[in-house]
Amino acid sequence: MAHGRYGLDYFVSTGLCDSLIDMTEKAAANVYTFLQLRPCTWVWLILMLLTLAILAVGQVGLGGGTVVFLLIISTLIKTQLVADHFMGLKQVRLRWRLIVSLYLLVVMSMIGLAYWLSLT
Repeated sequence: MAHGRYGLDYFVSTGLCDSLIDMTEKAAANVYTFLQLRPCTWVWLILMLLTLAILAVGQVGLGGGTVVFLLIISTLIKTQLVADHFMGLKQVRLRWRLIVSLYLLVVMSMIGLAYWLSLT
């Protein structure tokens, strides 16, 4: 090394070099696949983040129309994600998806209306 010599006093066999290279490539591929998440895992993470955000708002004690509006929107998003990904409605006809979506919209609108009427 220092005087132009090899770092080892003997040559490394080709088979050993190939094995080391294969191990390094496999380790890099494992790290890459570990960082890739399945779509259902991403959906679960989004559901957890929305739930924790609403929990944090409740723990802080915030209230008012804006918070209720955000809560209703969050609930709509979470329910639609569950319906699409975990109930399998993403692959069905649009008619069935609209039935579920409109039902959710009606229920959340009625909850919002009930909150608004309670303020007056």
